[in-house]
Amino acid sequence: MADRDDEKDVTIDYFVDTPQRLAEAIESGESFRIQLAERRVTVSAGAVRVDEHDVSDPSEELAHELSRTNAD
Repeated sequence: MADRDDEKDVTIDYFVDTPQRLAEAIESGESFRIQLAERRVTVSAGAVRVDEHDVSDPSEELAHELSRTNAD
């Protein structure tokens, strides 16, 4: 599969709702489904979670990332 790096501008409601649903899924040990760039992605309950902070003058980026293998 080709490398992908999709980004999506979202509304404030979507920005708040999606992490809440993700947190609920993680807390209950369930997988989480989300659609990005016309592709539905399922993140397994055992996905690796990483916080990332990138600084590059004059901007900063804070990201909460989930990592999974395609076999999940």
